[in-house]
Order: sequence, then C-alpha cells, then structure tokens
Amino acid sequence: MNEKFFECSQLSRRRSDGAKLRQSRPHAASVCLTKKPKVVYTIPTFHNPTGTVLSEARRMDLLELAQRNGFLIVEDDSWNEIYFDNLLPPPTIKSLDRGGHVIYLKGFSKALAPGCKTGALVANGTVLQRLLTSKSCADLGSPLLTQKALIPFLTSTRMHTHLEKLRIALEMRRERTIALLDKYAPEGVTWITPKGGLNIWVSLPGNGNTDELLLKAQQSNISFLPGSACYPGEPQYNHLRISFSYLEDQKLEEGMIELCRMMGLYFRKMRPS
Repeated sequence: MNEKFFECSQLSRRRSDGAKLRQSRPHAASVCLTKKPKVVYTIPTFHNPTGTVLSEARRMDLLELAQRNGFLIVEDDSWNEIYFDNLLPPPTIKSLDRGGHVIYLKGFSKALAPGCKTGALVANGTVLQRLLTSKSCADLGSPLLTQKALIPFLTSTRMHTHLEKLRIALEMRRERTIALLDKYAPEGVTWITPKGGLNIWVSLPGNGNTDELLLKAQQSNISFLPGSACYPGEPQYNHLRISFSYLEDQKLEEGMIELCRMMGLYFRKMRPS
C-alpha cells in the first residue's frame, strides 16, 4: 500500500503565489480491507522528493489505521530538524504511537555529513528484538568508531548550533532558488515551496516529459532527478526534483537560469508548428 496522506506546502504559480494544493484523501480504509498491507513506509516530514508535510491529523489517521488493521508504519525522519520560516513540523508519528505500531528511522547523513552512514532506529517489544537479530545476522553491527565520534556531538550544544546555522544557510538557498524560478521559469511551470528539507518539486504543464528534458539538460552539464524515478508503480513524467543544498550560490544561479532556458526551448519544440 502506497502512503499518500500528503498535505502539500505551498504551490507557487506565476502570478498566483500562495495557492494551496491539497490532494483528496484516499479511501485508505477500503485499501486496507482489499490489499491487507503488512507495512506502510512513509516520509511524513518534508517528503522526498515533493517536500510536503503530513498534517498531525493525518498522522493520527494513519496511526489509527495501523492499529485497526494490524500493520506496521516505517517512519523515515531524516529531515525533521531542517525546517524553515521558524515553523516546527508536526510531532513524529512515533511520538503519537502507544501500541508499538511504528518503526522510527533517523539518518544523520542529511543534517551532518553525506559520508555519515550511521542512523538510529526506535521500535518496541518483539519488533525491536527481531530487528536486532536481523541486524546482527546481516553485519554484526554498525561501525563503532563512527558511533563513538557521533555521540559527543549529538549530546552537546554543538549539535544545536550546527542545526541553526544549517537551517539559515539552506533557507537562504531555498529563497534564492524560488526567486530564480519566479523570474525565469516559463509560463505554466509550477512548484511546491518546501517548508524544510533540501528539495523543490517542479511540475511541467501538459504532457511535458522530464526524462526527455534531462537528456537535453545533460548536454549543458545540468542535472536533476526526473519524477518518473520516484513512483513505485505507474510513473508520471511531467515532474522533476531540484536539490538546492549542494552547489555554491553562483553555480546554483547559473544552473537554474540555464535549466529554465532549456525548459522554454523544450516547450517551444513541443508546440505544433
């Protein structure tokens, strides 16, 4: 069962800033009866790739479904601390869980360093014991040296200082990227302004195909993640994900301007002559 309880952030359009996009609530209860899910995997906070946030009410709905139908929720929470506009995200699903239906995952590579392939897991009861057994059978444990180096940093004030600086830097990059889209994106292109995380989800109008656009963009050393790579089933081809966290400001500006220019060229070629 695909988790689709998304409550989107802000959907920006040229000459229509502030419009809200809310997906209709799926008939999840009916799906549970017909599909009998065992596990639902979700990124409820600053979803990758869309950047959307699951509201607290819908988190409770999902948890109630898990309790009623006996499935587990795997909550992937790598982005929780990377929030913008001084707006804290809703509480984690795990913090609302009283029956042990949620397995909580926290990775540190997004907030600390890409090479930090160490994370944390929170679970309860027999689920935790089975996970520990599986982990020991797989690799006998994560690198002790990395864990030893992480613990003092995570438990000190340095972690809070680091996260504050990170939020400021990434919020400035988000604002810069959105401003470039506002200025240079062709008419009809829309995007979700994320309230946290590292990505912006961009949608092309009509039957635009970002797989085709990527082939053209790579000729100019421009890269992005085409939306078709983000669907477990039938893909949609008119979306793409921009990550604004890596490049320095000048390279980011040059890349965004060139990407918008190439989108305009692509649209013109799509139109019948």
